Amino acid sequence: MRIGINPSALYGMPNPKDAFGDMAKRGYHEFELWHVEPQVVSALAAAMKQQDMRLSAFCTRCFELTAPARRAEYLEGLRSALVDAAVLGARALITQVGADTGADRAIQHESIVQGIRASVPLLEAAGVTLLVEPLNIVKDHPGYYLWDSNEAFSLIREVDSPNVKVLYDVYHQLHMQEPVAERIQENLPLIGHFHVAGWPARDDRLFEGFDHTALFRMIEKLPYKGLVGLELFPRAGKLQELYGRLEAYRS
Repeated sequence: MRIGINPSALYGMPNPKDAFGDMAKRGYHEFELWHVEPQVVSALAAAMKQQDMRLSAFCTRCFELTAPARRAEYLEGLRSALVDAAVLGARALITQVGADTGADRAIQHESIVQGIRASVPLLEAAGVTLLVEPLNIVKDHPGYYLWDSNEAFSLIREVDSPNVKVLYDVYHQLHMQEPVAERIQENLPLIGHFHVAGWPARDDRLFEGFDHTALFRMIEKLPYKGLVGLELFPRAGKLQELYGRLEAYRS
C-alpha cells in the first residue's frame, strides 16, 4: 500500500518544506497539500528536488460548484492551479463542491455535473485528474452539499471522464455511517485517492475507534495503484509511534 503524507497536518508546520527532512529519513517521499499559493511554487519545487519529494495532489483555488453563477470563478481557479501543478509535477487536484445553496438538490447536482464537465478539457490537456471529495456534515463541515459517497460516484459516472474520480475519505464517510468497505469494493474504478484518519477524533489512532487493519489489508489486495493519504492530526508525541505501526502496511 502506497502511503502519502500531508505534512501540514501531521507536522503542524506552516511551511511543508520544514517536514521534508524527517519524511525523507523515514522513507516517505510522496505528499499532498491543502493549498499552494502561487508565490511559493518556485521555492517549493526547489525543496522538493533537493529532498526527492513528489507532490501527489493539492486543492483547487475555488470550491463553488453548486452555484452556477460561480462557475467562471471555479474554472479560472482551476486554470491557475493547473499552471502550478505543471511546475510541481502534481498529477491530481482535489476539489470540494461547495455549500448547499438551499436550491433543490437535483438543481445543485446538475450544476456540479456541468461545472466538472466544463473542467474536463482543461484536465485532459494538462494530464491531471480532478479528485471530488465528499465530506461529513455531522461534525466538521455542516452545510456542505456532498456528504454521500453514492452521490459522488453518481456524479463521476455522469461526467464520464477518466480525468475525474472520487477522493474517498474514510474518516468523513465513517462519520456519515457508511459501510466503507462495501462502498470501496463496489466503486473502486471510480476512486482516485484515499484519505484516512483516526476515528472519531481525526488523530493518530488508526487502530482504535475504527481499526483500519482490515481496511488496509483489503486495499492491499485490490487492483488499486493510487495513494492512501494520511490527513490526520497526531496527538503530542505520537507521530513516531504512528509511523512505526504503519510499517507493516507499506508496499
